[in-house]
Amino acid sequence: MRLICHAGAALTLAGALLLTAAPAFASGPVIGVTPSTATPGASVTFTVTCGSTATSATLFGTTLGLAQQIPMQPSTHAGEFATTVDLPASITPGTYHPSIDCSNGSSGTATLAVSSSSSPTATPTATHSPTPSAPSSATPSGAPETGDGATSTMMGGPFEVAGLGLVGLGGLAGVIAFGRRRR
Repeated sequence: MRLICHAGAALTLAGALLLTAAPAFASGPVIGVTPSTATPGASVTFTVTCGSTATSATLFGTTLGLAQQIPMQPSTHAGEFATTVDLPASITPGTYHPSIDCSNGSSGTATLAVSSSSSPTATPTATHSPTPSAPSSATPSGAPETGDGATSTMMGGPFEVAGLGLVGLGGLAGVIAFGRRRR
């Protein structure tokens, strides 16, 4: 009987701790790049959805050979911003990850591939990669670019589900123990 009570309390506590830890990792903004592959001199549009509390966003363009801080314009929806830039004609083909910061404290990086071919694709991408990387080659080198972990515990993710499951199991064990104790 005591084992069930202690197990229920432990499961409830573990679930509650998991749920309270989840908000400590704020999810990053959703970032889009259109086209996601461009050629030197092409126009590229960066978009970001920061959340309704953001009042501004800034694209950091030095990675692309542009101005250090490029203010993004608000869209028709609160917390959404966009800016279109012309890539320098002298930009070297490769993969670039310019940073975007939101006024609400969230930030992330965009991914833009610059190629020397003349057929850019118009597929938006969202990513959170920490550093610029060289063009892809047959033999990978260095640390893998796995992101900054910002989306690992966003609400609705696996940790929230696990936490709710543990809280539920702990509560069920408590109900069973309480029911048996009353008999």
